[in-house]
Amino acid sequence: MAAPPGPQTFSVPVYSDPVQSNIDDELSNHQPPFEKFYKGILYPTEGEPLFVDVPVRMGCDSASSPYDLDVLWWVGVGNSPETSSIDVEASSLAVFYWPLDDPRPLKRSYVVFCAQQGFNDLTSSDTAHPINSLINDMTTLPGRGWRGNILILKSALHYGKKNKYEMGVSSMTECDILVHVQQIQIMPSLPTQLSLESVVEVARHSNWNDVMAMAHTCKKFRRAAKHTVSQRIGNRIGRILLGAAHSPELRRKVSNVLLKLLHSTQAAIVGSVPLAILSLTHTTDESVEINDLNILVPVDFVGVWYRFLLESLGFMWCVKYTRTLSSAEEIRGPTVRIRAEYKDHIRTFACFKREAS
Repeated sequence: MAAPPGPQTFSVPVYSDPVQSNIDDELSNHQPPFEKFYKGILYPTEGEPLFVDVPVRMGCDSASSPYDLDVLWWVGVGNSPETSSIDVEASSLAVFYWPLDDPRPLKRSYVVFCAQQGFNDLTSSDTAHPINSLINDMTTLPGRGWRGNILILKSALHYGKKNKYEMGVSSMTECDILVHVQQIQIMPSLPTQLSLESVVEVARHSNWNDVMAMAHTCKKFRRAAKHTVSQRIGNRIGRILLGAAHSPELRRKVSNVLLKLLHSTQAAIVGSVPLAILSLTHTTDESVEINDLNILVPVDFVGVWYRFLLESLGFMWCVKYTRTLSSAEEIRGPTVRIRAEYKDHIRTFACFKREAS
């Protein structure tokens, strides 16, 4: 009986935790020592995205762009001739706009470095690199997908006014990880001939992750995503302010007034409503009823919100009746206050309700 095939081997190692730790040690103990490092985000061939230190190339006094950094430490070189080096021009992409058809340049550009990707597994340099399951699981691209590590670096602030060799370098942050995960999650290709109304209808029936991924595809899909989120917010808030019996148009009209007041007073909606917007789909949104709207308001604008709720929307103070210990006389008192751990951060706490019909 033939022996079962062993694990596939590659000229470039799988970037497991031991391999990554070994590279970190080599960078720290390198002689002569590296004088400057920048943080990049690595999508390795094993494990989760992580921050890595990328040194300035030896011989460079300073880095004028990410192209002056020694990315070979993390992109991956191997023990075969075709993986002993990479063609940086053929293995990198500078992103100045996102979505790519947006005419407004990004404040900071991003450069993606990777092993050169071929069209099939017959190219020896392709088979030398392990499959990047992390990236392939994030995308819906057909075929074998990506191989090798992917390293993303960021420029300095330049608003698209400098070319890729002069745009400076800055370290990546936690926010960049969230942005790039959404950019990598590519939606399946939709015909660009679809009308905006058709794209909005598709977005309405999609979950939050798909809507956000759609927004990073092109300007039309971004408009559709914004319209979809706006509709969800308007319907949800309007149902709380007016009740489900009113028409969707009237609910959105009232919610638009509230959203403008949020913006002008620097207030924010917290709690169950944002969670519902992020987690409920078109199918479940109508079936889940939320009867509370929690708003954090700067103390300077409390009076504005009191007038809006009491006078414009017809709400009333929400109070309960309590009995004193000394007599049976009923006195008006405030509702139960917020949890103790919030008391040091919030000046006052007020509740409103609609008068029972």
